[in-house]
Amino acid sequence: MHESPVEPDDEQLVEELAAIRGELFRVDNKSGTLLTLAGAGFALVAAEEPQRGPLTGGLLAAGLLIAGVAMLQLLFVVRPRLGPAWARRLEGDPVGAPAGLRAWRRSELAALSRIVVAKYRMLRVAASLLMCALALMVGAQLATLL
Repeated sequence: MHESPVEPDDEQLVEELAAIRGELFRVDNKSGTLLTLAGAGFALVAAEEPQRGPLTGGLLAAGLLIAGVAMLQLLFVVRPRLGPAWARRLEGDPVGAPAGLRAWRRSELAALSRIVVAKYRMLRVAASLLMCALALMVGAQLATLL
């Protein structure tokens, strides 16, 4: 494999590519961690069999449903997003004329940026849903004390 030359004008582009790849790694890491914690909490709550009244059961069921939707959203975040278009881009040799390499880097930066923004939006929605689910489940636990 050969090293591609980096011109001074392209250094910022290469740095931005490294930064966006770092963000992609971080959002996947955050989502995976949140998915693990939510899954463990979901399993704990779902396995619990205390005496439930209608209020407690309703709050718990709503909380579990919302937590399930949030976990599904997190699965969409960690799911790979590289489709056939990405594979076609990688089949070509990006190393060629400097203008070709620069255009390829810009295209990669734009594609990765869109992926990261979409993943962070989904992560934000999932975190909001998990907060709602947690509030409902805490309410269910408090209702058992009544």
